[in-house]
Amino acid sequence: MRTWTLRIIGALNILFTVLALLYLAGMLQMHWNRWPSSATSSDWVIFVFLLAISVYIVVHLAYCGIDLIKLDESALLPCLLLFASETLGVWLSVWVLWLMLPPSMGKIIFGLWEVAISPVHVEVLSGYSTVGFVVSLTLLLTRRGAPKGVSEGKALKETAASG
Repeated sequence: MRTWTLRIIGALNILFTVLALLYLAGMLQMHWNRWPSSATSSDWVIFVFLLAISVYIVVHLAYCGIDLIKLDESALLPCLLLFASETLGVWLSVWVLWLMLPPSMGKIIFGLWEVAISPVHVEVLSGYSTVGFVVSLTLLLTRRGAPKGVSEGKALKETAASG
């Protein structure tokens, strides 16, 4: 059961990464040549920074998904941290961008910065980051001890092969 849970979470990580990147491509295509005209160079720097962080989080989750498919349990902790950072990132974006900044910045916030963090929104608003967080935490807390000198991923592979 644990073997299949790791593989399913790994496959879902890859699937949601593809969906998030496709959504980002659609958002960029939709906003192309329609960017806010009032955007300053510092607004564009913030856009690039937010875009780099959100793409890194989403792509790193896919990388961890490949490790989980290979039954490498060492990818569980990074997955847990990435799921938590996604949820925290969306919460902070709502709190800071929507509630703290003045309404006069609405075109910059929604037309520029929210596009940059849209890949993370896909995973959080679909509920996958919450489900992934709970499953990763459960798997981490119920981790089996590996024999001395053998990594946990190898021990799990040997258990799966024998059973």
